[in-house]
Amino acid sequence: LVSLFYQIVKGIRWILFFLLIAIFASSQMFYVMLSGQNCDGSGYCQKQNAYLQVWAILLGQFDVADFQTAFSVISFVAFTFVAFVVLGYALVATSIDIYNKAVTFRSENSAYGNRSRLVYIAELRAFRRLFDQRWTAMQYCAALLFLTSAAVLFLFAAAQIRASLGEYYSGGVLGGAVALLLIFLLVSIAAFV
Repeated sequence: LVSLFYQIVKGIRWILFFLLIAIFASSQMFYVMLSGQNCDGSGYCQKQNAYLQVWAILLGQFDVADFQTAFSVISFVAFTFVAFVVLGYALVATSIDIYNKAVTFRSENSAYGNRSRLVYIAELRAFRRLFDQRWTAMQYCAALLFLTSAAVLFLFAAAQIRASLGEYYSGGVLGGAVALLLIFLLVSIAAFV
């Protein structure tokens, strides 16, 4: 667990570094742009408050009234996009990638990890074979049978359609039709593979 934490911190150090640079640079920029506006002690009138305000923006707490000029609005949007969207998603993606690498490395040393990897590869190859090769006429017919059976079952789910069919046919015929449609679904799945 400690080595996993160390690997994640080592992998995200540059993202955190650029995030800190973005926070410091944006707080300086907002301090210079907005220091003359709304000086009630909670705004951008002091540098320490500017750093805290930019950190609060990252956490989602901000006041739109602080940004009155067009340039300050554009700067705010650019900061939130770069800091939150780009660097935030890069941080999450990098952490997940490092975690997956660590878990894969750990599972390579166990028999269960090798078995699960083989099952995963077999599933990938089965899906690749299913979607990469040309379909046969039987597969097209099975897909058509599956789609029409599913559509008719969804139509049977509507109470009004069942009631109108129930007027013409007895309950046993409708039950048999639904059972036959379920059999068609199973046959179409078996024929497709």
